Amino acid sequence: MRFKSSAFSSEQCDAFYPITLYCDGCNKDTTTINSFNEELGEIEYECTCGREGMQKLGDRNRIKLNWNVTGSYNVSKIIAKEIFDYEVPDYTAYEFIGLKGTNQKMSSSSGNVLTPKDLLLGYTPELILFMFAKYKPSASFRIGLDEDVLRNYAEYDCYQTSYAKGLIKEEGIRLTLELACAARIDRHPSFNQVASNFSLIGFNQELLQTSLSRTGVEYTMEEIYLISDRVAHWIKYWNSHRSVSINQKNNVLYFNSLTVEQRIKVNQLTELLKNETS
Repeated sequence: MRFKSSAFSSEQCDAFYPITLYCDGCNKDTTTINSFNEELGEIEYECTCGREGMQKLGDRNRIKLNWNVTGSYNVSKIIAKEIFDYEVPDYTAYEFIGLKGTNQKMSSSSGNVLTPKDLLLGYTPELILFMFAKYKPSASFRIGLDEDVLRNYAEYDCYQTSYAKGLIKEEGIRLTLELACAARIDRHPSFNQVASNFSLIGFNQELLQTSLSRTGVEYTMEEIYLISDRVAHWIKYWNSHRSVSINQKNNVLYFNSLTVEQRIKVNQLTELLKNETS
C-alpha cells in the first residue's frame, strides 16, 4: 500500500491477486484472474486471446508473482527485510536485450523471447558467455540471428587466437575471454568455414569431414558435430535463404541460353569436377 499513489478502493482490493497466470492457450501472461477457490486451490481466469480456463494452484508451474513484487527493487527489498528478515544484495541496474531485426525487447509477457536453450542451437556456450560479458549491465544490446552470427563467431575466433598467443592487451577483453573460457580452446572447424558449403553437400557430415580434410586439417566427427549441428540449425531455421542445393537434373533450358564462351567454361568446370572426384 505504501507504494500506491492513491488509496485502494474496495473493488480494487477484491480484484487484487499477487500472482499472474500464463494462459494455457497462447502461453502469454495477458490474463485476468476472475476468482480463487481457496478450499480447492483453483483459480479461474480469462485471457485477452479469448480463452477461459482454470488452473490448480498446487499442480501448475505456469504461475508467477507479479512484477511489482519480484521486479521492483524498491518493493522487493522491503519484502525481503520485513517479511523474510533477509539483507538485500547491492543493486545493479541493467538494460534490456533485444533481437536484431525487431524493435522489441525480449519479453515473456509479449511472447517475444529467446531462451538460452534456443541460443545454444546456433551459438556455442563460450560464445554466448563472451557476447553477454563484453557488455556492461547498463548497456543494452541486440542478439543477431542473421549474418551477425557469422560476424560474432569470426570475432570470437580472432580474439581467442590472440588470447592464446598472449596478444590481448586490453584488460576488459582479456577478462571477458577468461570468463568465456577462451583459455580452453576446443578444436573444431570454424563456423564460417562450415557455413560456406554445408548446405551445398546436403548437410552431409561425412562429406563435410572429407571436404575439411582437403584443407590439410583432420577433424573427428565429434569435433565436426560441435559446429555442423549449429550451422544446420542456423541455415534451416534462421536463414533459410542460405540453403543451396544441387539440381538433380540438368537444366538444359538454362544451359542453352548461355553464350558459347559460357558453355565452354561450364564444360571445363564439369570436367574438372569429374577428375577431382575420380
